[in-house]
Amino acid sequence: MSDTSDSQFRCEQCPKVFANRRNLLQHVRRNHRPSSQLFRCYHCKFESKFKNALQRHIVRHSKPHKPLREKKLHICPLCRLFKCEVRNEMMEHYEEVHEVPLSKRIVSFENSQDFEKWKTGIERAEVCRFTIYSVKERKVVDMRYYRCFRDGIYDPKGKGERRLKSKGSIRIGGICPASMKVVTKKETGVVQVTFIPNHVGHTEEVGRLNLTKVERAEIADKLSQNIPYQVILDEIRTSKRSGLHRIHLTTRQDIANVQSTFKLGKGERGFLHTNDNKIQKIREKVDEILEYLQTDEQADILWNALLPVIPTIKAASSTEDSNFVPASGQVKKVNVLQKMSPQENFYSTKARRAKPQNALLTPTDEEKRATAAALLMTNFNESQKM
Repeated sequence: MSDTSDSQFRCEQCPKVFANRRNLLQHVRRNHRPSSQLFRCYHCKFESKFKNALQRHIVRHSKPHKPLREKKLHICPLCRLFKCEVRNEMMEHYEEVHEVPLSKRIVSFENSQDFEKWKTGIERAEVCRFTIYSVKERKVVDMRYYRCFRDGIYDPKGKGERRLKSKGSIRIGGICPASMKVVTKKETGVVQVTFIPNHVGHTEEVGRLNLTKVERAEIADKLSQNIPYQVILDEIRTSKRSGLHRIHLTTRQDIANVQSTFKLGKGERGFLHTNDNKIQKIREKVDEILEYLQTDEQADILWNALLPVIPTIKAASSTEDSNFVPASGQVKKVNVLQKMSPQENFYSTKARRAKPQNALLTPTDEEKRATAAALLMTNFNESQKM
């Protein structure tokens, strides 16, 4: 330690300068303490420059050890032979063994709105979604990490009471390298994106996608206007012009989910809100059929097949409506006196109490057998006398 002529105290072990000697000594104790003066744990090899840190560490030794959670190994979806724990190792395996080009692209945008438009276009073109995996905040920039929505291993969080979906989990059980690293500068709002566009381990399946925020907001706006489910579905079907997108596969369940998310009131009665096992099986079968739709021709074939069925279902539901109330002009007037005249000679419908002592009891099996035997003996004796 040495001080300079301008009343500044400079550290001898690093280039830092302090305004007074007290700060310099505190800096030396915290950062340049010799190894002989470190606080060491007598249970393990832990070392610390601070005594309170050692005290917190020793308390951990007194607590019962929790079993360490085993890390799930990532399995290569291409060869199913290579396994690893680290994501970068799997990326190197893709490039070296399977010769998958994982090229990085750097794109810049003036603001976050331009980035969102670009991201939506990429997702629509590649039939995928990029979801936020991690967020980090720094003094100058904000960093967000996006990954492909098919990336990762399925981790059930429930108790196993509900069975899995027939089409299985959306996770591929491995690593999809498609990702985005988005860095936003706080002062200027400029967005810089490091983009890896290559997907591995899955194909383009429209049925696996979810509705976008914009599409869900449009459906919620129609629901707020009390537009029926069927009208919304018809408008979506007729809006299909070129290409098959997720919005064209919208079902009544999707609309009900939007209604529940935006808290727009109770859902419609009928197909969605019943617990009938048959209807549940039909819904699962419809979901399986929607997974195979990849082209406009396939969607048209399914739509033409369903058209003749819709009027029949509507007619059946209208006849089975038990809560139908006729209008005042449709109510048939009935003469009450004519309805009552044939009932004048009817007996009273009041229940009569039976006295316990006079009530008849059902005979037991033994009593039945004894009675039958007595009757046989009586008949036999009478026949002998004759």
